[in-house]
Amino acid sequence: MLAALLAGGLACAATLTLDTGLVLVTTYHGALVTSQGQGAQADTELVYSVGGATADAVRFDLTIVASSDAKTADAVANGKRTLTRFVRREDLAASTRLSVMWTTADPDKFPGQTFLTTSSAALAALKTSGETPFVVGINEQGDLGGLAKFAGASVPGGSTAPGNARTPPLAGAMALFFGGGERHYYRGTLQRVDTAPVIFSVLLNGVRTDVPAVHARGQLKFADRQIMADFYWLDAPEFPLTLKWAISNAGGEAHEIVTKIDQGDAGGTSDQRGAARGHMPDIAGALGGNACHAELHGVYFATGSAELLPPSGPALKALAQVLAINPSWAVTVEGHTDNFGSGDYNLDLSTRRANAVRRALITEYHVAAGRLAAKGYGLTRPVETNATEEGRAHNRRVEISRQCR
Repeated sequence: MLAALLAGGLACAATLTLDTGLVLVTTYHGALVTSQGQGAQADTELVYSVGGATADAVRFDLTIVASSDAKTADAVANGKRTLTRFVRREDLAASTRLSVMWTTADPDKFPGQTFLTTSSAALAALKTSGETPFVVGINEQGDLGGLAKFAGASVPGGSTAPGNARTPPLAGAMALFFGGGERHYYRGTLQRVDTAPVIFSVLLNGVRTDVPAVHARGQLKFADRQIMADFYWLDAPEFPLTLKWAISNAGGEAHEIVTKIDQGDAGGTSDQRGAARGHMPDIAGALGGNACHAELHGVYFATGSAELLPPSGPALKALAQVLAINPSWAVTVEGHTDNFGSGDYNLDLSTRRANAVRRALITEYHVAAGRLAAKGYGLTRPVETNATEEGRAHNRRVEISRQCR
């Protein structure tokens, strides 16, 4: 069974490349340990995309959305809306340095570092010798040595049952990129934890997929401080994506995990690109079949926000094209959430997100308003467990249903 999973996962991993249009969705958690303890935190979802890929470098983009945080709003007002990072091909091939946190003060180039991946050489060293020298850059709260608390709304302790009153997530939750703290570079050796690849579950082009990962761990040092660093890298020599990183020290813990990967390229719609690889569900076939229903993956929002992010364009265009060739179809855009926050909060958020998709289809893709309805279901219809980050990420979704017999 494990051999079959690994074989299938290796085949899927081999199809992934750092091409224009690739979208990575991650969940971030970070918190300081204080005298009052550490409360549960809502997931902070981040959406990265590959905005360009040349023979010399790969460009990563991240769109930020203003939240109630004043510094975030000021930065967005001043035009700092998309953060960009260029990574040289030579660093993707050989670098053993990686910064896992990103701020708006960063330049768009860090020669000698990777971003969102490790290098092919580091992955090869782990697989052959079982270890590699490594440098990790993290942001900390000054001399306290505590991991900077950048993101996520603090949620009071108590039951996670639907309807339990909670503080809702910050709209946008983009304090991640504006929190203080200095970047410190910790050095040491990472060692491979398991001799065989471990299974890592992601939504790959909308399909729950197990892919192989190499797990490495090490105690790294900066001056008189130490951190414990864990990394899970996709077992793909040409694209050793950081599927998960986790950093802990005496001051706190932070981690980021990839939950969704949508593969794209420079040409064609998102639907066409996915169909060519055999991963993306056929929207037209699903809506035209007996179920008259389809999940519309490739639609992205910032945490706690109903503002559509730019990488959503290909999925919306694909849906508009399906509706154009089926002029008799009328559909409902359905919004769904995870179970963080109260039932009322999530119902409102899911309704606003469904309406945002409907509005974009009308205004940007010229679908007749009379053919589109919108409805939010909040946290009432999960498709996976809300007990895991991967499950909650899938539950935050948009679906399309067709009025049919």
